[in-house]
Amino acid sequence: MSVQRIIMMVAIVIIALVTAALLYYQSIQKPLWNHESDIAAKARDEAQLVKIDEIYKYVWDSPMWVVKGKTDAGDEQYVWMDQDGNVVLTLQAAEQISKDSVVQLFMQSHSGASIIRMQPAYVNNTPAWEIYFSQDGKYSYSFYSFHDGSFMDEYHLTGKTAS
Repeated sequence: MSVQRIIMMVAIVIIALVTAALLYYQSIQKPLWNHESDIAAKARDEAQLVKIDEIYKYVWDSPMWVVKGKTDAGDEQYVWMDQDGNVVLTLQAAEQISKDSVVQLFMQSHSGASIIRMQPAYVNNTPAWEIYFSQDGKYSYSFYSFHDGSFMDEYHLTGKTAS
């Protein structure tokens, strides 16, 4: 067997494995993508959004979807929807505190922290900004009011599980 033939066979095997992995990933993600597409369609219909900028899936008290988009007037809105796609709350972005302002507030009280993720949330029936961060090797969630940026609550994840 020549070196060229071995290289060709290895390349075919690699291509087959990559293709199988991509098909597997797609089959796993398809239900989520379909649900996300349904949520976007309902947000367009029920909240009169003409453009969807971002969709967040949020799970804390109960699963929620938060859709950020624009109306035909160009106003940016956040729409909170339950798992079934029913609109729970709609807020004009211009009337709320901005994401950047909340980051500044957070960093004032958490200097040295590294923000891993920040997204709209819904905690205790209240819209909030959720910040997932690490500081000193520990991971935590911090919540700030979506309206004015006031601190709401913070949860620290433990590094070990109880035995």
